[in-house]
Amino acid sequence: MSDQVESSGPVQVVVNGEGTSLPGLTTVAGLCREISAEVDRVAVMVNGQIVPRARFEKLRLNDGDEIEIVTYAAGG
Repeated sequence: MSDQVESSGPVQVVVNGEGTSLPGLTTVAGLCREISAEVDRVAVMVNGQIVPRARFEKLRLNDGDEIEIVTYAAGG
């Protein structure tokens, strides 16, 4: 996980336990859009570290990153 640009080619990541390929330079916010997750209704961990929502647009995903996305659900 890094704010630095690593590469512009596709990256292989694991999202919620499933391997997937993403375009290079994809950010956490970009991944959320890609999977139709509302950014204001999710919590994201990259490589075991919680990502503050303020960093979603800046944090680029890198080859081998393991991402967990949890969606908040209202209920009772």
